[in-house]
Amino acid sequence: MYRRSKVRNLKAIRAQARNAAPQDAAWRQSFSPEDLEQFEAEVHGVVIVPGDPDYDQARQVYYRQFQCFPKIIVYCICDSDVAACLNLARSFDLEVVCRSGGHSSAGFSINDGMVIDLSRINSVSVDPVAKRAVVGAGINFHRLNAALQDHGLHVPGGGCDEVCIGGYMQGGGYGFTSREFGMNCDCVESFDMMLWNGGIVTANSETNADLFWSVRGGMGTNFGVLLSVTYQLFELGELYGFGLSWDADYAPAALVALQKGFISGPGLKKLGYQCAFMMSDGAPRFYMRGLFDGSGETCRDLLKPLTDLPGTSHDIEMSGSYVELNQKLLSKPVPIPNAPDDALEEKQSGYLSRVLDASDWQKVIDYMRTSPCPWNNIGIEPYGGMIERTDDPNAFVHRDVQMNLFMEVFWAREEDRAKNVAWLDGFMTLMKPYLNGHSYQNYPRPGMKNADTAYWADYLDTLALVKSKYNPFDWFANPQRIGLLKAQPPGAPPAKGPKFPDRPIVYSR
Repeated sequence: MYRRSKVRNLKAIRAQARNAAPQDAAWRQSFSPEDLEQFEAEVHGVVIVPGDPDYDQARQVYYRQFQCFPKIIVYCICDSDVAACLNLARSFDLEVVCRSGGHSSAGFSINDGMVIDLSRINSVSVDPVAKRAVVGAGINFHRLNAALQDHGLHVPGGGCDEVCIGGYMQGGGYGFTSREFGMNCDCVESFDMMLWNGGIVTANSETNADLFWSVRGGMGTNFGVLLSVTYQLFELGELYGFGLSWDADYAPAALVALQKGFISGPGLKKLGYQCAFMMSDGAPRFYMRGLFDGSGETCRDLLKPLTDLPGTSHDIEMSGSYVELNQKLLSKPVPIPNAPDDALEEKQSGYLSRVLDASDWQKVIDYMRTSPCPWNNIGIEPYGGMIERTDDPNAFVHRDVQMNLFMEVFWAREEDRAKNVAWLDGFMTLMKPYLNGHSYQNYPRPGMKNADTAYWADYLDTLALVKSKYNPFDWFANPQRIGLLKAQPPGAPPAKGPKFPDRPIVYSR
């Protein structure tokens, strides 16, 4: 991407763009060229507005069906850049959204106002003795995992290297090693955040403890702009990786065995795995991909109740580092999901809290047979292990569940969208009697009904109370927002979740 110093005639380009732009409200800038010039003088990062050479590239996010036209995009490289953005937004009434990696499956990391892009606030500092890392909110897992692997250390991460920690952590953060070490947000020791007024706070278990609890699971820009995170790290050496699969006739028995014997129990915390139904040669096939923190022999013994089932295929067996296995398990011998990179997508998740029988799973398989697109899939992320906690450690509420069950639908042509989205709706209707009514906030769906209750359940009132303190004007433009605290009628039951002392905000700078 260009630096503004390399585009000598940028003023002329912008003036020409303003003259050629439609004169409707969506295109009109609320700030003048002089305001923009003054703003650019204040920031160290890159500022992009409509008409700039890289504007169309800069406004794209991972899910290309979300086409927005921001009035300004700022690639911040330091805290003062973020503060300048907030000042400009307040002065000219710009709706603000934050973007780290731009991977929101509902398009919530782009808008038509101001985009604060944090992808260049991506530093990483590792203390191998204290087993601690301080990272910028815009660092992606490719860069973070590489830095940690040099020291034999680890923090749970997702399957996509391009995802950044900012949104991932604030939504919980599930990965192959979450059953052993917890959700990504469980591994946070502290963080720095800039509030709506430009003040910076440090939050941990002692200082601004209510914010510390709320942000870890409460989703991005509900409370402020995340700047940096301090993680507790874990030692992690060579791992054993495996891949199993079953065709449709044998999948129900495998799923029952998984639920009954591989969610909770002795020796299972070190077993991390994910599963998916995908179409193979025109028929559903059930895939299991996993890694084990231990020897291959121990893992093979642990898996015998599965591998002894009729119809089990052994697809993968290998040892390696977390970085190697995390990449290969979801790409070999078939990629999961197996859609083209340029396919458009919609997804929805739900939580399964009880064991289903074989006939229940048969309904899922039968529905999969009706898929209007061969790329569609149903994913399973097993919980249990260190995810299953009862001490309310943070605002990630989905603890006492068997698994996150989600469907992803894809299409390449706009005329195919409606039938695939309808098929997704049909699956959620089919599964409604089995699901607990909640949904993983890192897999949001646009327009989902009762989304706040689905994402935060009994924690919603506590989160609203904390948000009213740190973001009293509901200032950021995140559609996945928590409302402010509403006046409660006399005699109303108290909010569920932890109770925090009524203390003032402590600013660090």
